[in-house]
Amino acid sequence: MPSRWQHVVSGLGCAIVALAYAGLGVTLFAGVLSTPVMFVLLAVGGFGLGASYSAMIVHLTTVATPSHAADISGVFTTALQIAGAIGVATFGAFYPNSGVRSIAEHQFGWLCLAFALTALLAAFASALSTRSRVGVGERVSVPA
Repeated sequence: MPSRWQHVVSGLGCAIVALAYAGLGVTLFAGVLSTPVMFVLLAVGGFGLGASYSAMIVHLTTVATPSHAADISGVFTTALQIAGAIGVATFGAFYPNSGVRSIAEHQFGWLCLAFALTALLAAFASALSTRSRVGVGERVSVPA
């Protein structure tokens, strides 16, 4: 991927995830969510997530010194897993099991909209964090 696109792809990937979750929430509220629609929306969201993750790893390992690139990649991946677990626990706490399908679908619709908002915030944060002031090809040196 050309270096000039790295900061765009990461934020755009998060925005795609936000659109996919918003689509899930809206179709749930409209009562038109079917398996094919859900499959397409989840596939689009997965594409956005993969694009965002890959672009962020490339950005992080590119701006670091070669001796720190592996460490930064590992820390990012570990932090992503921990944040994912915290996110599942947090959002899961707001999703009670009522046992009634219509109530559960309604709650899942709100949960999808909350995910969409979170992904949209991540898109802005990603776009801001990848706008490096370092010139293309330059590396940031970290004092030892």
